Amino acid sequence: MQVARQVPGLDVARFQIGLSSHAVLEVFGTELERARAGGPDGLPRLEVSDSRGRTREVRGPALLDPQAWIGALRDAGATPSAQVPPSVEPALREHGPLATAEVAALCDLPGPAAPAELWRLAAEWRVRVERHLGGEMWVPA
Repeated sequence: MQVARQVPGLDVARFQIGLSSHAVLEVFGTELERARAGGPDGLPRLEVSDSRGRTREVRGPALLDPQAWIGALRDAGATPSAQVPPSVEPALREHGPLATAEVAALCDLPGPAAPAELWRLAAEWRVRVERHLGGEMWVPA
């Protein structure tokens, strides 16, 4: 609860009620077991399910590879949009805080292109980085 109180926008009272729920604790326990079974790459992970309930996971170093995300989504039945990928600033305005890997995938910026563009925009005060335990999140400035 001490950590939860530090999370901006979190309804701490609702969170505490959720923690006392047996159903929530069961789901949390199941997810914790799944993460532990995955070894050192158990968390964090991206999990994508198709309409039949089949699941594909992306975890460990692959989480930094936008192509792994794209592959998981395609395996689940997603099809690429015919639209041109958005540039970074509109993507952040539309989707809210995004990790570098998410920006890379969403804006089709492979390799070092996403971090380079994000830091270029940060130097121009157009976006800013928020550092979290799990890494960096980018937001419009």
